[in-house]
Amino acid sequence: MPGLEVPPVPESGAVTRAGEAPGPIHVLYLGRLHPHKGLHRLIRALGEARAEGLDAELIVAGTGSRSYRLALWLLVRGLGLRQQVRFLGHVGAGVRARLWRRADVFALPSRSENFGFAAAEAMAAGVPVIVSENVGLASLVAGRGCGEVVPPENTEALRRALLAYADPSVRREQGRRAHEAAVEAFSLQTMGAAHGALYRRVAGTARGMASVRDRAPDRV
Repeated sequence: MPGLEVPPVPESGAVTRAGEAPGPIHVLYLGRLHPHKGLHRLIRALGEARAEGLDAELIVAGTGSRSYRLALWLLVRGLGLRQQVRFLGHVGAGVRARLWRRADVFALPSRSENFGFAAAEAMAAGVPVIVSENVGLASLVAGRGCGEVVPPENTEALRRALLAYADPSVRREQGRRAHEAAVEAFSLQTMGAAHGALYRRVAGTARGMASVRDRAPDRV
């Protein structure tokens, strides 16, 4: 990964709106719409959390097969969440940036992800993240206390994770930690320094090997 441009301060709603009047929690999903990503479980978890009093809405940015999109829409309608779940389709960079600034929580409940680039973008903006244990960033999220890590394919765990963000102070603190973790783990400055150190080590090793070859006696 080449690194992310991390703003100097957290910009997410999780941090900036923490002191404002209560309103719905903005949960964001951004990515491909595919059963592997677990969006259908997130929608079910949202419905269950709302039934327990959580005032939250889900913004879905991304696209996928027509059949899965239809299945998601029917699920939303069947759960009575048409006013709480919004499908934006594919979004460009400008809209994407505005979504990060508005988000209180980002969710990526995939069965597996090698890294989880969208989760990294969320952390860079200062958004707490909900990820499954099989997302590559899960250990960083758990270690830095900047989100909730849940078992994959577990709607009940997703429901509990969403309910954990009813407290604005939790969102604010985890958002702050997410931004700090992003700065230290994958900002452009951090990744640039790491790549520079790697190149220097490789160059030093190459010079050392050349020096050994130069000093080695010729074999007859």
